[in-house]
Amino acid sequence: NMPHKGVYSSMESSNGELGFYVDNRTNHDKPWRVKVRSPSFHNIQVLPEIIQDNLLDDALIAFSSLSICPGELDR
Repeated sequence: NMPHKGVYSSMESSNGELGFYVDNRTNHDKPWRVKVRSPSFHNIQVLPEIIQDNLLDDALIAFSSLSICPGELDR
């Protein structure tokens, strides 16, 4: 059984923390798994809580205030 060798590294980007997790569970030079934690993907998850019990018109303003990069939301 190969020991778990994972590392997480992050940096500050324009919209928040941009993180990378690299996991190597094999003896190969290539990683077994790579995960990217994009700030826009996590920022958009708070939108339902922000717009709850508010008007529909407020949803557009709340969405715009999150400064989302649509390319990061395609998961």
